[in-house]
Amino acid sequence: MTTRALGPGAGFDWIKRAINLGAGNPRAIFGGAALFFVAIMGVVIVMSMVIGLFTATLQPGSTAALALSLLVTLPLLLVAACLIVGYLRTIDAVESGRPATATDVLKGFSDMQTSLRAFGLLLALAVLQNALVAGIVATFSPELGTWYAQIVQAQASGQPPTQLPQLPAGSGTVSILISLVMLLVYAVQSIGLGQVALGGRRFGGALADGFSGAIRNLLPLLVLAVVVIVAAIASGLVLLLVAAVIGLLAKLLGGWIAILLAIPLYVAIVLALVVVSFGVMYHLWRDVAGGGAAVPPLPEGSVEL
Repeated sequence: MTTRALGPGAGFDWIKRAINLGAGNPRAIFGGAALFFVAIMGVVIVMSMVIGLFTATLQPGSTAALALSLLVTLPLLLVAACLIVGYLRTIDAVESGRPATATDVLKGFSDMQTSLRAFGLLLALAVLQNALVAGIVATFSPELGTWYAQIVQAQASGQPPTQLPQLPAGSGTVSILISLVMLLVYAVQSIGLGQVALGGRRFGGALADGFSGAIRNLLPLLVLAVVVIVAAIASGLVLLLVAAVIGLLAKLLGGWIAILLAIPLYVAIVLALVVVSFGVMYHLWRDVAGGGAAVPPLPEGSVEL
């Protein structure tokens, strides 16, 4: 399948359309995002408890401890793959004007063939990203790993910030290159998962489309990254102002008001992040490789198995 090369303005357009994602059916979009987040957090809590039970008897950093961490990560990736398939299809239904509900995000669990392809894609890209990051660090700043270990040890021992070790040489280059890798992996993942969940592509074809589409659209991806950075800075400033107002109200009315206001604010931020990130993913896929390739709606009165 041929992917399309877009102009630089597409990067801004992806963000704009992602922000407007819930206009057609906010209950399905935001309700699905809430179910997505709750399901992921539930699995994370369970997996963390499993790791805590078993790692108590294992030496930290040992091969067994690392193997256990990797083993319990796989169920999380599988659940995430099922939810991503369901949520992308929910978004596609809303954007295409078809009926959709929040619980549609769970339908990826009933299509394990597609979800397993998405799982394979997530796993392959996670391995590739970690390998690239390790290679970048080893090439441009070999002492960065030692520096990070010293930082963790210093913080654990309560060492003052003024006594913390300085960043090693090459850390700036590493930061830039890792950011670029993460941007490209996100693009490959967006296109690849869209091809799997909505385009009906198999693992190999979806991965190839992901790489092809990402490489052909480096410029709009860079514009997307700039827009995200600017939006993050602006949002951070607004959140600082809101936090200051909440802190002032807490001093005047008591700490309960801070909790009462902070919890809904946190939930709103999380849901907004989920919706916008998947909205960008969906529109990136649709513009680069989609072309209206969507899962057809079920016939009236039928049941999805």
